[in-house]
Amino acid sequence: MNLYSTSSIAKSIAQEIESILYGVGLLFRVFYRSKQNKSVADKISRNPGKYSKGKKLIQDVIGIRIALYFPDDVDLVVTLLKSHFNNIEIVKDAPDVFSFGPSRLNMVFSIPTEYDTSLSNYYNTDCIDNTFEVQVRTILSEGWHEVEHDLRYKCKNDWESFDNLSRMLNGVLASLETSEWTMVKIFESLAWQHYKLKQWESMLRNKFRLNFQGSHLSEELINLLNTKQELAKQLFRSNRQFVLLKIHAQTHNLPITMDNICHLTNFFEIFSEELMELMPDALHRLLLGNEAP
Repeated sequence: MNLYSTSSIAKSIAQEIESILYGVGLLFRVFYRSKQNKSVADKISRNPGKYSKGKKLIQDVIGIRIALYFPDDVDLVVTLLKSHFNNIEIVKDAPDVFSFGPSRLNMVFSIPTEYDTSLSNYYNTDCIDNTFEVQVRTILSEGWHEVEHDLRYKCKNDWESFDNLSRMLNGVLASLETSEWTMVKIFESLAWQHYKLKQWESMLRNKFRLNFQGSHLSEELINLLNTKQELAKQLFRSNRQFVLLKIHAQTHNLPITMDNICHLTNFFEIFSEELMELMPDALHRLLLGNEAP
């Protein structure tokens, strides 16, 4: 007897992924689905002989899509997911400098053991692998892929002999990807402008681009940064991805506040004694408890 439905498994895995990404404060959206029996049967019939036990199995009956606000978070999310789930395969298209088209970043993971189930039990076939697929995209490219999937991928005959129009559609994605990286540079420039004006909250918000819990920096940290501008410069120049990976490695969930980001960045990377003295004792004890002996 199956204790879970495939849709409930998909929902639970999606919620687990959300918890991982929320834990480091990323800005994102997560979508999930599970294939129905008819959809699986149609996929097998469209590709006769492709799927069979002992050969290639269908790995995406449970699918998760992660849409990130910023393209520089993609590699970070890949690392986070690989540290949490058993990764079977990653399919990542290498960029082609001479042509442009949609690129894939699909990851296949084993179904977590706590579900204690075989997905093939839910379908009338033994061609199902006990895995789920995660597609990682950005918000802007997600919208393009939705349109492309429904109106080109599913309607290939409509596009035959119209390669010029297909290339133009790909060009829309190219402009979106350029716009995404432009947005990152805009926020970096905005953070720099606020650094020069000693507007520390705004600097941190646009430097780290996180879902902060609360938007204020404590007066004691503001006063410290006002008098120690070299420390403020070190915060501005800190390695965002390195700090977020360190936060993820902690065994305790740490609130993503502006004060905590300052203290955590200092603890893992900057090592300022003045800032260390202002770290709350409870946070210091938690961090020391996670350090290797």
